[in-house]
Amino acid sequence: MASPRTSTRNRTRRTGARVSTRRRAQARQLLLRSRGKRGGYRAGAGRPRGRSDHYVPHVRRPAVTPHNAVHVTLRVVEGVPSLRRRRPAELVEDVFRAERQCKGFRLVHYAIRSNHLHLVCEAEDRQSLSRGVQRLCSRMARALNRLLGRTGRCFSDRFHCCVIRSPRQARNLLAYVLLNEHKDRAAQGVRLGGIDRYSSGMFFDGWADSYARPLPREGPVADRIPVTGPKSWLLRVGWRRHGLVRTTEKAPKTATLVRIRSSTSDNGLEGTWKAPRCAGLRNGTSAEP
Repeated sequence: MASPRTSTRNRTRRTGARVSTRRRAQARQLLLRSRGKRGGYRAGAGRPRGRSDHYVPHVRRPAVTPHNAVHVTLRVVEGVPSLRRRRPAELVEDVFRAERQCKGFRLVHYAIRSNHLHLVCEAEDRQSLSRGVQRLCSRMARALNRLLGRTGRCFSDRFHCCVIRSPRQARNLLAYVLLNEHKDRAAQGVRLGGIDRYSSGMFFDGWADSYARPLPREGPVADRIPVTGPKSWLLRVGWRRHGLVRTTEKAPKTATLVRIRSSTSDNGLEGTWKAPRCAGLRNGTSAEP
């Protein structure tokens, strides 16, 4: 068998082709610390750090089943006025009413805060949860942009979710969402007594206070209710094992007691929620101006 050098020489004589014998230059290995060249480290490379300080990592969502409850948090971008005003809150609740019949996704409770939303949801699976929250965000963003005369996104990042799997977790979640305004006021030394008008507390049937009776879900006001009844055992029965929710349990007893004036007439519903009159009460409201 002829050597490669001999065969190349004979092939060149037969065809008259010119064969280059120059050795090909080898590729140079770049170090990871190199700057200003292809590959390696450079300023601004990699995944973006997020659109806000409350960045939600882009990881796989936890598994969701119809037996679980889910706590969803949506944060609004900076520059959007407070949602705890009459007109923005009405638009948000209108979107909740329009999505009540959404297949595979149910909004059970909510709390509207100045720059974020707390939602208590049920979903058939992980995909149904994502699609349901995405629909809510899309419709709320369009409605708020029309109201405020602005463009662009309204929510800063992906929604944060926490899957609830035990009765104790479910009870703590309901108290946290429905008494979120009470919790914030307790940090200021104020003890609220009553139901926050910018939450679904008026439809909650688990209050321990005798004056806090839920509005009926049937009859002429059924079409104006922005939430749906729970179907999971956790949100119907399970959480009650650990006691009903008191409207004043988030605040110390030594704090000043303030009465909440929250009328449901703004939403087309009849009825007024307020704490009973007693000594030491002074007028106040939980709504921001």
